[in-house]
Amino acid sequence: MSARKLFYLGPQGTFTHQAAVNASQALAHLEPEGFELVALDDVPQILEAVQQGEGWGVVAWENNVEGYVVPNLDALIDAKDLAGFARVGVDVTFDAYVRAGSDPEEATVATAHSHGLAQCKRFIAEHRLRPVPAPSNAAACRDIKANEIALGPSICGELYNVTRIGTAVQDYQGAQTDFLVLAPRKEAEKLLEQPRSQSGMEYESVLTLIPLVTGPGVLANLLDVF
Repeated sequence: MSARKLFYLGPQGTFTHQAAVNASQALAHLEPEGFELVALDDVPQILEAVQQGEGWGVVAWENNVEGYVVPNLDALIDAKDLAGFARVGVDVTFDAYVRAGSDPEEATVATAHSHGLAQCKRFIAEHRLRPVPAPSNAAACRDIKANEIALGPSICGELYNVTRIGTAVQDYQGAQTDFLVLAPRKEAEKLLEQPRSQSGMEYESVLTLIPLVTGPGVLANLLDVF
């Protein structure tokens, strides 16, 4: 047997990378051979790899500041053979970086994932920076330009050729993002059989309702059913 692949949103240094590390530790009892962490370019690639039975996936699900990660929620709704069977949390703190050798005073752009930009609005405003979304916080640090300040996890300071100019620059202290660990549906059902038999185990179910028509009162009509 070989290590199970655990796919996450790359490159190395993303919060999803940290979530994958946390998941590999929390789920170590399920995989005697351990996990091989594999970075992919985007969430659709992660979902496809899991549905093809190549391994499990880790995707961002909900942030206690910004709410649900809507694109990932929509992708899971549309997926044909995926289910989340575990949640892992990651504390969200952002450090500020410039490219090694660059002058921070000359920076005009702040770059990070859109959620990262939303969580560092005060820093961006104080430095009069123009926010520019990046595919991920780690990608912002990896691909940083001379006129940019990248906002990303502390691990990026050791992974990339950047200089840290600020620590914990996020607006809200105590932010956390929950991530889902995904598997094909039948596999997820088997993984949950044992935990379901234990007393005191808590679960969360997400029910998706897609109305066939839109207009005033649709939400109220749906809620009336409950």
